[in-house]
Amino acid sequence: MDGCRVEEGALQVGTEPLLQPYKESLQGRGLRVGHFKSGCSGRDSSHSLSVTSAQQPHISKRSLLPVLHIRTVRPAKVPQQPTNPLFDSIPQTKPSARSSFPETGGSGLRNGVEADVQSVSPVFPLSCVVQQYAWGKMGSNSEVARLLASSDALAQISEDKPYAELWMGTHPRGDSKILDNRISQKTLGQWIAENQECLGSKVKDTFSGKLPFLFKVLSVETALSIQAHPNKELAEKLHLQAPQHYPDANHKPEIAIALTSFQGLCGFRPVEEIVTFLTKVPEFQFLIGDSAATQLKQSISHDSQAVASALRSCFSHLMNSEKKVVVEQLNLLVKRISQQDCVECMACSDNTVRAGLTPKFIDVSTLCEMLSYTPSPSQDRLFPPTQSQEDPYLVIYDPPVPDFTVMKMEVPGSVPEYKVLALDSASILLMVQGTVTASTPTAQATIPLQRGGVLFIGANESVSLKLTMPEDLLMFRACCLL
Repeated sequence: MDGCRVEEGALQVGTEPLLQPYKESLQGRGLRVGHFKSGCSGRDSSHSLSVTSAQQPHISKRSLLPVLHIRTVRPAKVPQQPTNPLFDSIPQTKPSARSSFPETGGSGLRNGVEADVQSVSPVFPLSCVVQQYAWGKMGSNSEVARLLASSDALAQISEDKPYAELWMGTHPRGDSKILDNRISQKTLGQWIAENQECLGSKVKDTFSGKLPFLFKVLSVETALSIQAHPNKELAEKLHLQAPQHYPDANHKPEIAIALTSFQGLCGFRPVEEIVTFLTKVPEFQFLIGDSAATQLKQSISHDSQAVASALRSCFSHLMNSEKKVVVEQLNLLVKRISQQDCVECMACSDNTVRAGLTPKFIDVSTLCEMLSYTPSPSQDRLFPPTQSQEDPYLVIYDPPVPDFTVMKMEVPGSVPEYKVLALDSASILLMVQGTVTASTPTAQATIPLQRGGVLFIGANESVSLKLTMPEDLLMFRACCLL
């Protein structure tokens, strides 16, 4: 039992009203979204809201706890006065990249795949589903919309509609279409169901022959909902009780990697900071209430259980405040809202418990009940990648959950050819910057990939990328490393 402790994951997000920004840069680092518990028995299983480094060796992948997932938008410029005394914010800065898919071409094949090949390789391009959530960027201002327009010459972008998310995977609400006429199955989910060996032996056995992750691009313009994702036990319960609101029985740990300037709310601040804001921000004190505020102040001299109880009381009072009062506070932030883009990966689930800032179903009581309440400094929530020992251009974001890993590849334009390493896992590759021609050892078909191109790669398949233009490559690859 010695040394066994609960570790917490956190969330990628934009801003949430009453937030004090965190001032350190997240460039090159990710935000872990989800909660991770060590495999020891007899420990306190209360859920927590902070992020720890995924490199810590004592973290187990066997259990996932829910996490507060507050996703809103905030300007990159840090305001002088703190506006959220409860939550920490983490900015992340990366250059934006415009995207386009390869044009249609070839002999009767979609997306430029050459036809004079007898065998069909388990590597092929995909056309992916767009979700038009209300918080997305509008029309062609959205990176997601530009990806859609580049991948489909017939696509018509509506400038008055939001384009929020690009889904790459097999989720029933967004099963990617296969762009290769030699393959009889129309979607990636259908093809994997009949070719489960492409997943890799460990992934196939662990996840019952299904792709375990969902890869996304997000384009954020306005505030996302205040939300959390359930663990598997709670997900099964919620799905059984209200399948119309909780569409599947899976958990949803997540990781996000910024493509543009990005800030995230991650977990609860140290109690000492929150108490300071109770004194300095009277509006915050009013929403929390005198009783809960006093309880939190007194908890500083007590154990972690007392702190968690007091923090839960504060958060519950805040989330159950009258809408009119909260709206008044939110309006103070409207003028400071900015836009953001990121790459996101998660377990293959669309389960979300929401509590505000959304027209969708709101379940405040479940959100307040499911969270853990462990405050910690925002520095603990940074998630630096590890450098690959085999590839100098590759870094790996490997959170302590079994469902997914994300790889980031930055290849200089001076490198004429780059080899994407074979893995014992199916994977999805997204080209954010650069122009290449892809080929594999198992087939002679060549696949042109430009910015925004999406490629499915079966397990144990290597892919050679030949640069067709002398410009740097930026790619992200989602996979499952067991």
